[in-house]
Amino acid sequence: MFVQLTFAGGVTWHTCLDADGVVAWLTMDGAVASRSEQRSHTRTLILKAALHQFSACGFAGASAKTIAAEAGVAHGTVFWHFDSKSRLYEEVIRYVGQHVAAAMRGHTGGTPPLAGVLKAWLDFLHEDPDVTGLLTGIGGDAKDPALNGHPERLLSKTLVDSWHTTLTSLESAGWMPPLDKRALARLIVATSYGALVIGRDTTLDEVLGPLTQIDSANGLAMSGAALD
Repeated sequence: MFVQLTFAGGVTWHTCLDADGVVAWLTMDGAVASRSEQRSHTRTLILKAALHQFSACGFAGASAKTIAAEAGVAHGTVFWHFDSKSRLYEEVIRYVGQHVAAAMRGHTGGTPPLAGVLKAWLDFLHEDPDVTGLLTGIGGDAKDPALNGHPERLLSKTLVDSWHTTLTSLESAGWMPPLDKRALARLIVATSYGALVIGRDTTLDEVLGPLTQIDSANGLAMSGAALD
């Protein structure tokens, strides 16, 4: 079975699923990709499919067989890359964290830096319903005995670490006053999560908007009324 896929940067690959369920990647000129490239692309396909399935069905409802079918790989290939469903769930969280960091690094200019990063964060959450579904569903998933609450802690740490790194860079560049960056990172993550859980009546823009008032001149210009 041949499938054509286009990845970031416009690079196009063709994939062939052989009789053993092993994905072989071909470049556009027909050359076989290296084994490390094949593993990387197959792993990404599985992570994307798993993110969608975990978001839609939760940890308990998503099956490795369904994830494999959506990724276009054999059932055993999922467990070749990830030795258990709980490990796959954790790797999906890390995968989301990497994309959060990339989205914040890639924000465009035209606004004060923190406002730009917050906008990139909001855009990321609004544009990817699978990420939103994972965030809002992870509290219930964490109660699954197979997970023992670990993914919830891992997701929180992953997102807070991404924000801490970003805020540190902004402060180093002189765009923010000296603040407790980890506390601010926790505030951003917690308010984002809270807004998603509350639902449609409360937008992330309304909740995070006051944070855009942080700059190198006035520090945290946030009143209690702004959070009401």
